[in-house]
Amino acid sequence: MSSLEPDGVSLFILHVCEYLQPAMNAILAGSMALLQGAYKNVAVRRRLLNAGMCALLAWTVRDALSLVGWELQWANIASVLIGFLGADYISGLIKKLIGKKRGLKMLSEAQPTRFSVRSEQRLQDVHADLIRVMRLALNYSLVPFAITEGRRNIERQRELVRTGKSQTLNSRHLTGHAVDVVAMPAGVVSWQWDYYAQIAVAVRRAARELGIQVEWGGAWQSLRDGPHFQLAVKDYPA
Repeated sequence: MSSLEPDGVSLFILHVCEYLQPAMNAILAGSMALLQGAYKNVAVRRRLLNAGMCALLAWTVRDALSLVGWELQWANIASVLIGFLGADYISGLIKKLIGKKRGLKMLSEAQPTRFSVRSEQRLQDVHADLIRVMRLALNYSLVPFAITEGRRNIERQRELVRTGKSQTLNSRHLTGHAVDVVAMPAGVVSWQWDYYAQIAVAVRRAARELGIQVEWGGAWQSLRDGPHFQLAVKDYPA
């Protein structure tokens, strides 16, 4: 696992991406919605598809550059630049083809990103406020992620303590106030720390928008736990 502390450049890029991502999600989803039936003209569909693919490169370029050894902050810079190109192209097409008002309406009605059935099953018995945060964060995160664990029983907790994967029998997982995630860039499981720092940015934004206090295990002083997110104890006592 890489260093636990992201450097200043990484944090700067993460904050840039935090505000770019919702717009990119809406633009990409909106262009796909147009492709699904708003236009019968093949040439128009092809142009919209090209625009959508340009926006999608914001994710694929970042992951590809990371895989070949680029430092994450430079891969993120490349993805942001390409994302802006895709965003500009799509917004221009929508203005010309369907008019500003209708285009904005279609983008606002685009379907959000959703967890898989398995992740949703793991969210069962988790506190409703934490579920809301994680679902919204999935739409903000540059890194796709899944839920690996939600509420757990005492037997499972004892096993984690015994194997050194947890330091307490008083885990927030026992009461449904915590979840663990796994980063899945390009659909592949990764434990690279920087991915979890990016997910944490998205979770923080979602929590702030919903007015819910959430703590990240990666900010703990001992046994830092990047995949772990929990509702704040002071606001959500067990």
